[in-house]
Amino acid sequence: MPDPTEAASGTGGRWQVSESGGVEPRWSADGKQLYYLTLDWKLMVVEITTDPLFQAGTPKLLFQAPPQRGSTAVGDYTIDGKRFLLLAPAEPASAVPFTVVLNWQADVRK
Repeated sequence: MPDPTEAASGTGGRWQVSESGGVEPRWSADGKQLYYLTLDWKLMVVEITTDPLFQAGTPKLLFQAPPQRGSTAVGDYTIDGKRFLLLAPAEPASAVPFTVVLNWQADVRK
């Protein structure tokens, strides 16, 4: 049986950090926090320690991000965790007026 302390202190180990999955993980610059987005658009942060062994704290909610249709991309955030750039949800196509011109070539020839 492998020694768990050897695996925990070396490379190649796998540990679940989120409670129910997530996407777009980002490490903080100092490696002490891991940010991720949950599948229901919540931006979370988890405190991480690695000395003497890897340990992940309890995930904490930073804020609810605006949902994006057909995408898991929410935007980006700085590795210091002080600035967050979020995509604004797109307005439905029906909310933007537009005009369709049929047979416009005939008008151009005149």
